[in-house]
Amino acid sequence: MIGNQLVKKYFRLGVVLGVTMSGFLGFSGVSLAEVSEQAQALELVKSLYREHLGPKLDQANVFGNKAKMRKFFEDGLANNMDGEKLGFDPLIDGQDAEITDLKIYPDPELPALRGAYFVVVSFKNFGQPVKLTASVRLVLNEGRKLQILDLEGKDWSLSKMVAETMKKN
Repeated sequence: MIGNQLVKKYFRLGVVLGVTMSGFLGFSGVSLAEVSEQAQALELVKSLYREHLGPKLDQANVFGNKAKMRKFFEDGLANNMDGEKLGFDPLIDGQDAEITDLKIYPDPELPALRGAYFVVVSFKNFGQPVKLTASVRLVLNEGRKLQILDLEGKDWSLSKMVAETMKKN
């Protein structure tokens, strides 16, 4: 987590300098394709939560269905993610849910970096605030499709937890 904070801090400095210089030089440096991909990344995460939370969490759960997981997550996560082995549902950062105040938006501190897009998911679960960050990137193995590479909570990373559960098996 500390590494991410440092990357964000120095990336912000670079963005501020880049924006200042680009404004001074008269160009923005952001392509329409990048803006479109960022909007698609945001919609991917929104779609994941719509499908996962559904009308009833226990009926709509994405983790019980590999095809659903492959729709949203890159293959390494989708093929090896197992809610029972993880011990909790990372999309709600818990085992049970009473989700309110769900908000999904581009990370204001670091919306994009080197082709990856960062999407914040914030909500309250049983009244307790939760903030997660999804890393989304274009994956070439399935015809240039945006997929979630990682999901990070306060003190965990989904990709690291999946890797750890794979080592144990």
